[in-house]
Amino acid sequence: MAEPAKKAKSVPAKKGPNQPFQRVKNDEWLGKQGSWDMTYEAAFGEKGVGWKAQAVLGKVKGARFTHEKNKRKRSTYRGGLIDDMAVNSIKYPSDSD
Repeated sequence: MAEPAKKAKSVPAKKGPNQPFQRVKNDEWLGKQGSWDMTYEAAFGEKGVGWKAQAVLGKVKGARFTHEKNKRKRSTYRGGLIDDMAVNSIKYPSDSD
């Protein structure tokens, strides 16, 4: 039996550093007609209702966003004193003592 011819191994092309996947290339589109600035500042400026929240929470990304948002909500409660010993139930005539 004759031995099959050995295939020559292909030499892989040299690659550059790994790049994250981008569906739209920034350098091709930014600054051209049709590209938009999607930041809060561009949409509303300092006149928007959420300017202060954007200044703080705009830096937070991912899972920490919910934690930071809830922390801010707790610290800004303005509904008055909460009396945890108060009873707010209503006594109906049909209720027995």
